[in-house]
Formats: sequence, C-alpha cells, structure tokens
Amino acid sequence: MRFGMRSLLLIAGATLPLGACEKALPPAPAPAVSTPPPAPPAPPPVRSVNATWSFSSDDACTAIAASSAGALRVSVEREKLTLSVFGAPGTPFPGRSIVPVVYAGPSGSWTLAARPAGPRRIVASEPMTEVQASRILFLLDGGAIRLGRASTDFPTLRIPNAGVAGQAWFDCVRKVLLP
Repeated sequence: MRFGMRSLLLIAGATLPLGACEKALPPAPAPAVSTPPPAPPAPPPVRSVNATWSFSSDDACTAIAASSAGALRVSVEREKLTLSVFGAPGTPFPGRSIVPVVYAGPSGSWTLAARPAGPRRIVASEPMTEVQASRILFLLDGGAIRLGRASTDFPTLRIPNAGVAGQAWFDCVRKVLLP
C-alpha cells in the first residue's frame, strides 16, 4: 500500500492534534547538591614539656627527669626497678586502674603497666633484670614518656640524653644487677 503525499499529510494532520492534547511532563528536578559531612574535630594537640635529669646513688640508684608538669622517677634497689610518674598540682592525670607508661626514643620503645599510687602518682615495679636494665639505658639515651593513649591530657615528657652524668649513674645500676 502506497500513500500519496496527500494521504501522508492527512495522517500527519490527524495525529498532530492528539499529541497536542498530551500534557507535557514537568522538568526533572535539579539534582540536590549535597554538602559533605563536616570533618571530624581535630584531636587536641599533644602538649609536651621538656624534662631535665638529676641523679643520686645513696641507698638506691635514683634518677629523676623533672619538668614543670610532672616528673619521672627511676629507682633501682635490691634487685627491683620502680618507675614512678608524678603529676604537678593542676596537671590532668589518668584515673584508670592500669595506666600504660609508654616510652619512645632513638634506642627503641617499650611499655610498662603502672597503677595509681595516689592522686597524682602512678607506679610500675618489676624485678630488676637485664631487660629492665636495657629499658633504663633507653631512657638515658633520651626520648619521650607518655601515659596511656596519645589523647591523654597528661603532657608528654620530653627527656634529654643523660650524657656523662647518666653513664656514671648507670654504674650504680650495674652494681645492683651484678653484685
């Protein structure tokens, strides 16, 4: 079946009004611009304080790294190592039942479990062995001591290399370890 030009125009004219009756679709809504969620708050800056060493070799071999915010006391006597951390008044101090004491420095790193021994003092005590002697040597080489996780409010104690005075003090530790 062939349609002539006239037939095609009639068919086209008949279908045109049908298309005109259709409702036009509304335009698609613009895509919603989503804003990314806000970034999580930055962790509070870790405060650190510089400590200075002092040594004594009286009844016990004692080394203290003191700062304005607190102090680290290392005591070796009768085959026992006692490590204490003291907080200065007004310094936030962890109140948990076990507080990790974390050391990191150029010689290596270690962690000891300490327990509260007062409102601003924690203590870790272990038998004096070669492992504890190596931990003391690490400390004397300098580094940082922090309590618990990095987010703890207690400042990081920056401990300098103990130098010649620390080496001389370690002789006291050797005498306890190897009587």
